[in-house]
Amino acid sequence: MLYISTRNTVDTYTAYRALHEGIAPDGGSYIPFHLHVFSGAELLKMRENSCSDAIAEILNLFFGLRLTGFDVESAIGRTPFQIESLGQRLTVAEAWRNPNGNIHYLINNLYRLACGETYHGQQPAGWALVAIQIALLFGIYASMDVTAGERFDVAVPVGDFSDVVAVLYAKSMGLPIGLTICACNEDGAIWDFIYRGQLSTNGTNTSFVEIFIQKLFGADAAKCYVNASSKGQFFYINELQQQTVTDYLYASVVSTGRIDSVISGMYQSNKYYFDRNAALSFAALQDYRAHNGRNRETLILAKKRTS
Repeated sequence: MLYISTRNTVDTYTAYRALHEGIAPDGGSYIPFHLHVFSGAELLKMRENSCSDAIAEILNLFFGLRLTGFDVESAIGRTPFQIESLGQRLTVAEAWRNPNGNIHYLINNLYRLACGETYHGQQPAGWALVAIQIALLFGIYASMDVTAGERFDVAVPVGDFSDVVAVLYAKSMGLPIGLTICACNEDGAIWDFIYRGQLSTNGTNTSFVEIFIQKLFGADAAKCYVNASSKGQFFYINELQQQTVTDYLYASVVSTGRIDSVISGMYQSNKYYFDRNAALSFAALQDYRAHNGRNRETLILAKKRTS
């Protein structure tokens, strides 16, 4: 697979560079020149195999590797996550069932596996991090108890925006994802971006936001975002672009105190402990369902072991 930059769609780069370098030579982020879109038949075949096979297939696609499901199992275990159905059309993928008790074990060990002999303790950054998260989403889908082709929503914390970008790309590649439900903290900057069309950059360029903007609106919009960031200004999108964003995303601002309430309530009703990120995501999902009356199957990723 060849790669381009979020700021330059002419020059192409190798998968090796996208895997090993956090940023492209022009300061942008690496993104695929062309995305493979999986057909319904291909997804069905993927679901007939193991989650490790699905993860290997996506990593091979992005980085020209020859990994097998056995390679993935050797790196992160035979059951890298467990799928839990909690009722209320809610599926939780526990990504912490490993010696370290968190999702970083999966991400870092898959990155080590992808790099092979060129791995020297570095952490995945830029597209490499997004690609691994996409691979995990496909692995989770291969393990989920949903009807083939049935759409499901995904609820994620905004965080550094890498989760949001991974879900967007996975959807573009054919994964039957409906809406991405974004859980924002009390800062609320992403809420303003989605519903007011303005994003406070605070003089900081977040590479994953840049990837998101480029994916939806192209390189020129990404350059405008970079320019606004360099000057500490707001980045604005027009009404048509804002509608495009809301077609993909729903956002809810969740207070810190409410997270504690969600954790307590989930344990009392289901005897299930949410980590704080999962609780944040579930709170945003509650808001979405209350405001829209929709109750589609929704996936939440539990990233950290709780006591």
